[in-house]
Amino acid sequence: MATTGNQAETFTKSLKLDEPVSREEFTRAMRGAIGDRGQMIYLIWKVLEEKHPGIDAKPLLAEACRRFGVLGASKLEAKTPGEWMAKASSKGGVLSWNQTVEELSDNRAAKIMDYCPHMEAAKAAGATPKEIEALCLDIMMAADFGMMERWPEFKLSFPGKTCAQGGMCHMIIERK
Repeated sequence: MATTGNQAETFTKSLKLDEPVSREEFTRAMRGAIGDRGQMIYLIWKVLEEKHPGIDAKPLLAEACRRFGVLGASKLEAKTPGEWMAKASSKGGVLSWNQTVEELSDNRAAKIMDYCPHMEAAKAAGATPKEIEALCLDIMMAADFGMMERWPEFKLSFPGKTCAQGGMCHMIIERK
């Protein structure tokens, strides 16, 4: 059944597009959008391995994620680790990953993330704990390292356990 103009207009009004969005609604929407990326990469990984038995799709997907990071970083200009992290962070990112920025300085930047929309969405798609860890560490984290390629004078690290390993991601960028 086709939607009439009146029904379409009623639907559009029901979305209340001109009304303010609450913090919770914004966080939920951002986590959904960001999580979709993790879920899609997880499903591509699984389909590649199902359709091509014996293939290790992780390096292929890691390279795609690295290129995604390089592309994203091409829009950033930063001279210090603190400036880099501030410019690469956003309200949506802070809320989505439940980030706490610990330090923004000329020589070091650090933040903690205790939620990962990518991994939560992959879990919802059926990923096992072992797959979650591989998706994080072997595939998707390549995007973070790809973003740093433009700054060879900076070192990126994730000391300790990540969200995928039952911990909190501690992201540190330091001047070499």
